[in-house]
Order: sequence, then C-alpha cells, then structure tokens
Amino acid sequence: MDPLTAVALGALQGVTEWLPVSSSGHLVAAQSFFNVAPGVLFDVMLHVGTLLAVIAVFWKDIIQLFTKNHKWLAYLIAASVPIAIAGFLLHDQIEAMFSSVTTVGIALLCTGLILFMTRNANGRQSIGWKNSLLVGVSQALALVPGISRSGITMSTAMIAGVTREQAARFSFLLSIPAVLGAAAFELIGTPIGTIEWAPTLIGLLTATIVGFLSIKLLLNVIKKGKFWLFAIYCWALGLLLLLA
Repeated sequence: MDPLTAVALGALQGVTEWLPVSSSGHLVAAQSFFNVAPGVLFDVMLHVGTLLAVIAVFWKDIIQLFTKNHKWLAYLIAASVPIAIAGFLLHDQIEAMFSSVTTVGIALLCTGLILFMTRNANGRQSIGWKNSLLVGVSQALALVPGISRSGITMSTAMIAGVTREQAARFSFLLSIPAVLGAAAFELIGTPIGTIEWAPTLIGLLTATIVGFLSIKLLLNVIKKGKFWLFAIYCWALGLLLLLA
C-alpha cells in the first residue's frame, strides 16, 4: 500500500469511526474502490488511531473512572462483556463479512433506521445498570461491518431514555476496551515481519488527528439534537452499495 492510500484510509477512518455512519463499512467500500487488501490488522490499527483521539478528548473522564466515578467504571466493564464474547465466538464469520459489499449495504440501511429512531429522543435518565447492559448488547451487533458502533450504542441509550450527553460520553468511553480488545486479539500470533509498518503508522496517525476533530464535531451535533440526520447518509450509501 502506498502512503497516499494509507492517508486516505486513515482519514476515512477518523471521520467515520465517530460519525454514526460505520467506519468498517466505509473501509470495506474504500478498499474495494482502491483495490487494496491491507487486512484486518491494518483496520484494527486505524481503530487504535481513533482510540487515541478519544483518550485525548476524554482523558479527564478516564482519570475519574479510577478515582471518583467507580460506578461508571463498573457499568463500562459490564457493557464490554457482550462484544468480547461475540468477538471471540464469531471471529471467523465476522472477518468473512468484510469481503461482502452487499452485507455492508444492508447493514448501513439498518444503521440508518436505528439513527432515525432517535429523532424525538430527549431523555432525562442516567445510564444505570439496565441501560448500560442494553448498550453493551447493541455494541456487539456493531461487529457486523456497516453497523455503526457509535451510532448503535448512542442510539440505544437515547431511545432507552438516557440524556444525549450521557449517551455520547458512555459510548465514547465504551469504545476504549472494545478497540483495545480487538487490537490485542489481532496482534496475538501475527508475525512482526508481515506488518507493513510504514503505511500502518501513517494511517494510524492520520486517523488520530482526523478522529479528534470528528469527535468535537459529533458532540456539537448531539448537543443540537441533530444526531438522527445521519440516517439519511446511511440510507443513501447503503442503497448505492446495493445497486452498484
């Protein structure tokens, strides 16, 4: 993979990881367009880049999880269990989906429907045990390329009556163990000599910078109650992929 392609895929990851339009779905489509197959490991490292962006934005919240906000830490641990189990048991099936543009198209239509359901959501609840477990189960569904992780977790929380601010904050923090777990799983047993380090690091750095800007943008959109408008984009792209 040439550096320019790595930058393009890193930027795409940085934008789509946090905007609720499915980064994995866009990467499948983009890799098909560029005719490159960097593998799941490259995709995981791009996710690590966007994870660094989350840490940069929410570092104060992360510190509070271990100093003051122990209840939220427990919620996050509980919500992380479903995706860990699903990822372990269904790893091969999930990886196979990354080669199917049709699967991505259908999943994007589903993501759009979920996002649209938040158009009147203006809850007042805190996250709590029940809602955190609901969000955790929904996050496991985002293993399917085309189902937006940020989109489905935030939407699930908002539809359940959680405030927009808490839904977004919980979703961002929940991404940390999910991405770390996926990265560790892919790195175990991967020969170091098989990794194309130059494009991988270029993509990671690009994803980090663009991801940071995307988080700031999304927080502003959620605050204004316009989150559901991303459904239109997901529907349009999903139909395009199915008809292409």
